[in-house]
Amino acid sequence: MSHVIKSKKLLLLVLFLILVLIASGCSSEKKIEAGDAEITVKSDDETVEISSDDETVKAEINLDEGTDLPDGYPEDVFPIYPGSIVVMSQTMKDDNFSNYSVSIKHKDDIEKIYLYYKDITQKGKDLMDMKTQNTYTLAGKIDGYDFGIVVAPNDLGGEEMTMVQIVLTEE
Repeated sequence: MSHVIKSKKLLLLVLFLILVLIASGCSSEKKIEAGDAEITVKSDDETVEISSDDETVKAEINLDEGTDLPDGYPEDVFPIYPGSIVVMSQTMKDDNFSNYSVSIKHKDDIEKIYLYYKDITQKGKDLMDMKTQNTYTLAGKIDGYDFGIVVAPNDLGGEEMTMVQIVLTEE
């Protein structure tokens, strides 16, 4: 359980740094002490890269041109919807557990992408499937991962209508 608490603290720090840098909209590189690790945040007009010297945190954001999936992301278990643009990828490692977070956007409508992920997650356990207005949320456990998938209208910019956030935590 302590790996989840530590991961949440790091996630909050990383998300705060991302928001600060996106709001500033300028090129920069900053180093921040976070516990025993030093986190480096680099940004320019298009991308934000976050990494730690001990390799526990790595993230990249590029809302326009996209980025790569994080190293080790289990694409065989949680594939990315075909033709999507990966706009944010993040890995956090803590006590030999890896947490992945991926945001994608696509031109297909919300319902079609939701059905794609619903089909993939049907083999899981402890499943949750919820819809509120235009947003679908799927959660549960599959092949050693706790997962959460949110399919919603795109608010990241661009002509794509749908955004998907996938969060995975090794059990």
